[in-house]
Order: sequence, then structure tokens, then C-alpha cells
Amino acid sequence: GRSINLALSYRGLQALKAIGLDDKIATMGIPMRARLIHSYGKQHQYILSVDRANLNKELLNAAGFEDCLVFSELMDQYQNN
Repeated sequence: GRSINLALSYRGLQALKAIGLDDKIATMGIPMRARLIHSYGKQHQYILSVDRANLNKELLNAAGFEDCLVFSELMDQYQNN
């Protein structure tokens, strides 16, 4: 089915920057500048409209390169040795 674009805020873009995907996702989106959301926003901040499916694909691809833990059972305790 169809999906509505996701609006990424400055904080969302900062999270993508922390994992190295900010530039790639920014090129896929449309900046929505001059939208008044909060009076404390900065001039350089904007909301980025991105396709949800493409964002999910890029996040899943990036996660595939990271070490992962897969549990086949419910974990109710954790001990860090």
C-alpha cells in the first residue's frame, strides 16, 4: 500500500548523523524550510520529508553491517561479565 512521507526533525537528522546516514538520507528527502514548529528552533534547522520505505531500507541495510545478537528465547536477565 501507499505510505505517507515521514517528517524528520533536526533531532532525527542528528540521530542519523550519529550512525553516518545523514547525508545519504538528506539527498533522498525534501527539505521543508520556513515552517514554524517551535519558536526556539534555529535558522539552519528544517524538517526533512523522506519516503518511509526508503528510510527503512537504508536503516535496515546499515544495521546489517553491525554486530548483532539474536535470541531464540525470551531474555529476562542479563549479566555483563
